[in-house]
Amino acid sequence: MRGLRNVGAPRLTWILLGLMSVAAAAVVVILGLRLSFFNDEWYVLLQRPGLSADAIFEPSNEHLIATLIVQKTGANLMHVPYKGGGPAMADAMAGHIPIGMASVAGGMALVKSGKLRPIVVSSAERWPSLPDVPTVVESGVPDVVVMSWIGLIGPAKIPRPVVDRLNAELNASLNTPEMKEKMFALGVRVTPGPPEAFQSEIKKDYDRFGPVIKAAGITVEQ
Repeated sequence: MRGLRNVGAPRLTWILLGLMSVAAAAVVVILGLRLSFFNDEWYVLLQRPGLSADAIFEPSNEHLIATLIVQKTGANLMHVPYKGGGPAMADAMAGHIPIGMASVAGGMALVKSGKLRPIVVSSAERWPSLPDVPTVVESGVPDVVVMSWIGLIGPAKIPRPVVDRLNAELNASLNTPEMKEKMFALGVRVTPGPPEAFQSEIKKDYDRFGPVIKAAGITVEQ
């Protein structure tokens, strides 16, 4: 597997101003595939080498989540790398790839239009915009709770008082009903908070995915 930078110590050359939003990822399937996560059809599919494949663009958070699920379940999926989410989802809709991984934010329009069907989400609880879709943990795979996030960063030498002011303005914007409504419509949840909460999210991902990347042999893409 390829596509991600080698994992070393999380040395930041910028300063974190605030975490803006988080979103879950979803395993999606073509509409004609009668498949639910970890039902009988799922096991049959995974036991037939070469039949199933995941459409994932790399490097991406979805790539890592799919790798984590494969490591946790022993799934026999053929990994098909894509250079962007658009081509990956286009092939999934066309039926060239039966299973794909997409962010809820990026795939909501396709789900709402009935072009793809989500069968599981990566959040700790069911995602508000997909209340009928179970979580990975709920479906029987422990320790797979992963969120993608968007944050605001700046040059490393920004003085702390300026950081605090920017963070306060960011949080004020995120806390408005209009912003929450717009972000929800996009499939994401706003996450106002201090810069330290952003740092904690990065550290959590670093600790979780370092071993995943090493075990999968993911290396920097040349």
